[in-house]
Amino acid sequence: MHLSYSISKYKDKTYKSYAIAESYCIGEKVKKRTIGLIGKLTEVQAKQVQLICKVMEDDSQILANLNDLFNTTTIIIHSFNSNNFLFL
Repeated sequence: MHLSYSISKYKDKTYKSYAIAESYCIGEKVKKRTIGLIGKLTEVQAKQVQLICKVMEDDSQILANLNDLFNTTTIIIHSFNSNNFLFL
């Protein structure tokens, strides 16, 4: 699981939108499946979500202290597959 993003442009402005995705293989081709859309994030929030994704893949690693992971901003992740919401 990882944090992916897409860049769009509208009226000379550039926008970056984030999503949680996972990689999978079909034969020899590697593909990406979007698990949930997040939307706009600050750079700090994007880094926090990246760290959370790494911990979810391998919880035996210590990646950061709690002050690095949490602040007063809430991030909401919507999962397409199970129609659940994750509040960070």
